[in-house]
Parts: sequence; C-alpha cells; structure tokens
Amino acid sequence: MQPNQANQKVGKWPDAGSTRQRGGAKRILVAYDGSAGADAALADLSRAGLPDELEVLVLSVAEQARPEVVGRLARATRPAQQAVSNAVESWSHRLAEQACSRLQGLFPRWNVEAVAALDSPACGILGRAAEWEADLVV
Repeated sequence: MQPNQANQKVGKWPDAGSTRQRGGAKRILVAYDGSAGADAALADLSRAGLPDELEVLVLSVAEQARPEVVGRLARATRPAQQAVSNAVESWSHRLAEQACSRLQGLFPRWNVEAVAALDSPACGILGRAAEWEADLVV
C-alpha cells in the first residue's frame, strides 16, 4: 500500500471535521443477549475511555421464527401465535432492562434506555444502529 492510500476515504464514513466526529462517541448502541460474552462486554466498557455523559441504547433482539417454524405455528390459533410472540418480546425486553440497570450502576451519568426487537440479530442490530445514528456499536 502506498503511504497516501492509507489517508484516502473509503466508504461513507463521516468526515473528520463533522460535529459528531469531533466530539467523539455520543451515542452507543449496546446489543445484549444475556450471554457471558455480552456481560464481559458490559464490564469492559469501564476500560474503554468513553465520555462521562452518553446516550446509550441497550437492544436485545429475539430471533424471528424461521419459515418452517411459522408453518407449524400456522396450525395454532392466531391468539396462541400472538401470545408466543408477546412472551418472546417480553423476555427480550427484560434482558435489555437487566443490562440497562447494570450500566446505570457503572455509569450513573449515562442516559440509558432499554428496547427489544423481533428480528434476525444482525439485521436488528445494524438496522437500529443506522436508524438511531449510533456512533459506536458494542
């Protein structure tokens, strides 16, 4: 690689002079699934050199049922399908709230909010990060 190539812009990242870039990370999306790895990522945030005041969105994404599962559920009544969906989303929201409480204890000046979604994890996380204009995804 030529020395000048390293300084060339690639993709659609914000310009170095943009307001959000100059101030560093202002909005962080934390994807949380309750796993040991997710808990370790929360603990590591204290060593990440992040500002004292941030907006943090804790997102827990529950996997949507695959088409073959939906086919089996189609035989179930609509209220039963809705009950399962509601239970899964409620469980996801409880996970997000659990992480939210932990982060608020570690970083009392952060503005932390918990949300849940039913989607594929990758699409749910990346979609919400883009929609919310996150500066960092953990």
